[in-house]
Amino acid sequence: MSDRTSIDTQAFLRTLRAVNFGTFEIAHKVFEEYGFPHPGMAIIGHVASAPGSTVSEVARRTGFAKSNVSNTVDVLVAQGFLEKRNDPRDQRLVRLYLTEEADKRLCEMKSIMDARLTEVLSVLPKDKFDCLLDALTILKDALEKQEMIQ
Repeated sequence: MSDRTSIDTQAFLRTLRAVNFGTFEIAHKVFEEYGFPHPGMAIIGHVASAPGSTVSEVARRTGFAKSNVSNTVDVLVAQGFLEKRNDPRDQRLVRLYLTEEADKRLCEMKSIMDARLTEVLSVLPKDKFDCLLDALTILKDALEKQEMIQ
């Protein structure tokens, strides 16, 4: 750590929470516009990044109760966003995958979210943006080193 004798962790946490909330709101609004159910946002996000996950894996990763994940998955399957497939090596396991329609919608949504976030970030001069990105990368690396994130 640097020679700083006093770090205002509370100001840091308040600011980080506000930024996290704001970026979450961008995603939340786009999810609503595209008809994805609110409780399914994290589940869809996880399955998109880790196709073939099981309900148990999604529950562990999201921190949601397995029963809640299972119920939400059933809703997402009924709405045509997810599909369940039996694992060919172990028929007891059911794997989750995005449907083609969900995948198409997610690609469109990512473009919209990128555009909205770009609009927000465009208020920063390039050198300030570069400093912000560098600082966040250093913070991410420090958290990874402490095994706080993967």
